[in-house]
Amino acid sequence: MNHLTRSGRLSMALAAAVLLAPLAAAQEIFEGQTSDGAGYSVPTRWVVGQPLALEGTGWTDLAGAGGSTIAVVYDFGTVRAPVLIDGDDEIWAVIEAEADGSWSFSLPFPDSANWAAGETHKVHLLSGSLGTNDRARGVAVDVTIAAE
Repeated sequence: MNHLTRSGRLSMALAAAVLLAPLAAAQEIFEGQTSDGAGYSVPTRWVVGQPLALEGTGWTDLAGAGGSTIAVVYDFGTVRAPVLIDGDDEIWAVIEAEADGSWSFSLPFPDSANWAAGETHKVHLLSGSLGTNDRARGVAVDVTIAAE
């Protein structure tokens, strides 16, 4: 037997919504597709000092037989990476997609960039130049920096 009144159930539902609202905001994901149909998902908020988890599907080479090699660059390459990757200080990470084109990766936060809460920055996903017979793609996604 349910002993909660209608107003009691409504109060509990409202309380749950208020408590879960910050979680929903923290998990807002931008989902997009490249012109050839490769998909990507990137959170729209990036907490200062934390990694940014993103993923993709359909990132294959020209033949569709292997996964793409994806370079990650921040703010059009103006944010210098602390370690050279493939002789380049603009590349923050290299993602190797699986043979079916799927991938997931956690990007490092660029502490040296001094990004602050409230600012918006770009995360670029670029394929075509690091992998053999890779398909050229270029994606730029805006992320808003958050304190938590």
